[in-house]
Amino acid sequence: MVIIFNWYAILQGIILGALYAILYYLNIDGLFAYLEVTEGTGRALLCYPAFFIVSAMDINGIKGRLFFIPTWIILLFIPLVAISAYHGAGLYWCSRILSPLLFLYFIIRQNRRFNANFKKAKVALHEMQHLPTETAEERRKFWALASHAYIKPSWFYLYGNPVFSTIFQNSPTLDEFAAHYRRLIPIIQPQVRDQDQLYKLRGFELQLSHEKYKHNAGYLENIAEIIDAKNKALQ
Repeated sequence: MVIIFNWYAILQGIILGALYAILYYLNIDGLFAYLEVTEGTGRALLCYPAFFIVSAMDINGIKGRLFFIPTWIILLFIPLVAISAYHGAGLYWCSRILSPLLFLYFIIRQNRRFNANFKKAKVALHEMQHLPTETAEERRKFWALASHAYIKPSWFYLYGNPVFSTIFQNSPTLDEFAAHYRRLIPIIQPQVRDQDQLYKLRGFELQLSHEKYKHNAGYLENIAEIIDAKNKALQ
């Protein structure tokens, strides 16, 4: 079976692997034995501190994916599967309560960050509209602003928006998100010369022209690659 993951998931795995190696060097198994917890259950419980590390990385842009599923969700799911009533009622109910609470905690944090970033993206987009691009310095500023105008919402926002918008009614709607990119693409398009990049921009523009926006992660990644390439070329 082919395992589908991204490089951020590998980075997260290396960091967690190093931390776990330190814990086992410090004899974490001895702590499990003292608490009368089996090694398997103890490892499942370690998913919770790992969740805080991975979720902090995710919110700051290091978004690990395994089979297209965010790694922080997987870390919350493992204890639910690994810890059963056989391991004790306390641990069983702890995992059943803690995982949903941590899930809610994360999406609230994620939503706050998205709201703040969306406001900044709108300001950057407004500045780009009135910015000349005749000199190299002006183009550097233009593409630097494009980096701030680019925004990628959370996995939950994009793929579970009906539920997300019900919970977070103060967040930008999917229509507002699509409208932001309807304004951004025509601004950056005249500054792009590469035909492959133009093809990708036009593909996203065509999708945005539909009455009801349906998300495709590839289009956002394409725009991110174009903006990054332009910024690197102008350094």
